[in-house]
Amino acid sequence: MTELRIRRVDIADTLIQELLHVLHSEVFSPEDWTGNTVPKFRTGEWWIAFDGKDAIAFAGLKPSIRSQAVGYMCSAGVLPSHRGKGLQVRLIRKRVARAREHGWHTVITDTVNDNAASMRSLIKCGFRPYLPDVRWNASEGAVYWKRATEQDKA
Repeated sequence: MTELRIRRVDIADTLIQELLHVLHSEVFSPEDWTGNTVPKFRTGEWWIAFDGKDAIAFAGLKPSIRSQAVGYMCSAGVLPSHRGKGLQVRLIRKRVARAREHGWHTVITDTVNDNAASMRSLIKCGFRPYLPDVRWNASEGAVYWKRATEQDKA
């Protein structure tokens, strides 16, 4: 078995943008994005997980447009064949660490209410549900999550 590795990628590279689109389409079905828009993969910071040379997962982080010094984990997905190996948790931790490097005090994200695996991963990484003043996810039953970046430093 090859070692799984996660690499931050250059989002300005059109080949990386195309790879993220392919991964996204292999992870999510079109009905998963009803009411939302598929990420354009042109801004923010992105990570891709590899099993050998095969791309198997992805995740993104952007500055929040709602609050200063807050990061938004904008999208993530793991190919079905590689789920259950802790990749989602590793991708969350990478993004929280990067938000801390930026000096952001909080990280926020959202999930759909039937994505129990993502919810468990977020809880394991210290996220808690909250209700924002303005809901940004158009999905019915979106669940909003946040955590302080400094809670790891003790």
